[in-house]
Amino acid sequence: MPEYRIYRRSSSAGFDGTTPEEASYTKARYLYSTEADGAVGQFPAAKLGRSNVASLVRCTLDGVSFGDYYAVLTASGVTRSTATFATADTEWLLMHPGDTLALNSAAARTADIFVNDLDDEQFAAWARSRQHSSSGRGYSEQTILAAGAITAWSGRKTVFAALAAAGTVSLPPLTAVEIGDVVHVIRTGGEVVQVEPSDTVNDQMNGVVGTLSNYFLRNVGESVTLVRVSGGWQRDEGVAAAGALALNAGVTLGGIAEGYRNVIQGAAASASVVLPALAAQREGAGFLFEATGLADTQELTPDGAETINGAAGARKYFAGQPVLLISKGSASDWAMIGGYDQGQPTAVSTGVSVALTPFSGIKVCRFTGGAAQTITTPSAADCGSDSRIIIANTSANAVNVGPAGAGTIDSNAGAIVVPGGQRAVLYRDTTASSDNWISIISA
Repeated sequence: MPEYRIYRRSSSAGFDGTTPEEASYTKARYLYSTEADGAVGQFPAAKLGRSNVASLVRCTLDGVSFGDYYAVLTASGVTRSTATFATADTEWLLMHPGDTLALNSAAARTADIFVNDLDDEQFAAWARSRQHSSSGRGYSEQTILAAGAITAWSGRKTVFAALAAAGTVSLPPLTAVEIGDVVHVIRTGGEVVQVEPSDTVNDQMNGVVGTLSNYFLRNVGESVTLVRVSGGWQRDEGVAAAGALALNAGVTLGGIAEGYRNVIQGAAASASVVLPALAAQREGAGFLFEATGLADTQELTPDGAETINGAAGARKYFAGQPVLLISKGSASDWAMIGGYDQGQPTAVSTGVSVALTPFSGIKVCRFTGGAAQTITTPSAADCGSDSRIIIANTSANAVNVGPAGAGTIDSNAGAIVVPGGQRAVLYRDTTASSDNWISIISA
């Protein structure tokens, strides 16, 4: 007569999905148990007391990790069906005669395997109920026009998001959705949508917990599919990132999970952008910075003791010279491409006195004035290490080139003279710690 049985297996090395069971069990009514043994992974029909009979089986663990599952294998080792482990209320799977049960969990140490052999009446009842539950779970939809929560569902659901203002759409609590249920979130219009777990501290997203487990739908028509799994949610990785950020002053940025976030700085004066702590930044994700004005430099300041390209302290970037910063995944360093030591700013053509602003690369200054005038160099310490100033005096009058502030030219505080019709090149002095330019004057 078919009956149900419980097999309690303790393992000191977890369940690897492949090692055949060889332990002996002791029966106490419906419970079969054995002393703790080494790794195990597969339970053939005979080890579960099955003999040419169809059976229902379900498995629970004493502890569940992301990705743990159990599977029914055919006699030739082909996977027939799978289910996600949980500490309770797991799915019943049908085992054909001769099928093997495989358990996959490296961290768990105790598993309970429930086996129920089916007689004719039980099998017919199971078949009818299975068909009913399969069609009953079905499909639902929800439209969201403002930041809020996705309501719980059963089976599959599509959420159409068209937010009037950029905002967050939260997934339901894990207890409200069954493992295996699926939701598709589609941005059909409106502003940027951020999808995040109900509990951003504890709910897993692809096995990771914390503030990086969000997803931005940046484009109309973009979608993300999320599956409720043990411990949280699973979604396919994409290249989504937060929408563009327009600044007119300094700011402290928040970490992002994916892609590159565009940061457009329009401040008229120098402003410092403080980077997020690398602990809050996903490896490979980054920021693309660009300044739209020509008035001044901008600074990128790492958090705490963190570095940019291995160097401590802020790094500058200049108008019209995009800068890309990428998290290297290390505990302390950003990778910076562009900015401080790259690029060639626009040439300056002037007939009056002018004070040059900090730059990187080559600054060409053509003087066309009708009277003697002055060109003031920027602070050498604020310019890129390979920076050069090329002065072409095309007028008949001398041009005085003087340093800014406490700076020097050729280690002197006074100005140098570029006669009419002559040229000069000033190099940033990288051999000295002082704020100095080195000049060469020629006809």
